[in-house]
Order: sequence, then structure tokens, then C-alpha cells
Amino acid sequence: VGNGAGADRPRGLTTEIVALANPYTDDMGAGLSVQVLYNDAPRPGAQVEVFERPPEDDAEVNVFTVLADDNGVANVPVQSGHEYLLDSVVLREPSVELAASEGVIWESLWAALTFQVP
Repeated sequence: VGNGAGADRPRGLTTEIVALANPYTDDMGAGLSVQVLYNDAPRPGAQVEVFERPPEDDAEVNVFTVLADDNGVANVPVQSGHEYLLDSVVLREPSVELAASEGVIWESLWAALTFQVP
């Protein structure tokens, strides 16, 4: 909304994707670096799924993945005029209470980030 100025930062969520640059105001020539966090710590080797939508109304969405490095940082190649949805999923054992009450054997937590490159 508005001029797009500002910066992303961790918000203390269980899992999250934090943009390390501003795709609306910074140079995206080398892509957008993001950091994947889990319990406020970098998530090394995390997979980030990228959904890239070109500006043409009838264009197909391109889907690909990138992996985070040892610091939980992944670089996403981006293109001008395209819209992006990034997601990263944590699969973990549920708490004893959740497993008992819901009968589940695993729990999935999703982090997402959306943006457009002007």
C-alpha cells in the first residue's frame, strides 16, 4: 500500500519468511534474499516453494523451489512485473495433547510471503 517504503523484520511467529530487501524499492537484479526462521532461529536447508505469476492475464504460474543455506537464507530469482508467493513448511511431531485430542501423528506449520516486483 502506498509507496512501498519500509523493511521486513521477524515478528516472533513460530515459523516465518523474512524478506532481507525491499522488492518495491531495492535493486532486484540479483534476486530477493529471504530468511526462513523456526522458533526465532534460522532454518538451515529449508525448502522455499516459489509461485511466480507473470503480468499477462492468461500466463501460467511458474512453480519452483530454492533451498536455504546454513543461515536459513535463500535467494529467489525474480523478474520485473511478476507477482510472487513464497511458502515454507515445517513438519513436526505434535504435542502430546494435540496428538491425543485430534488423533494426529504430525503437524504442519506454514510460512508465506507475497510481493510483486515493479
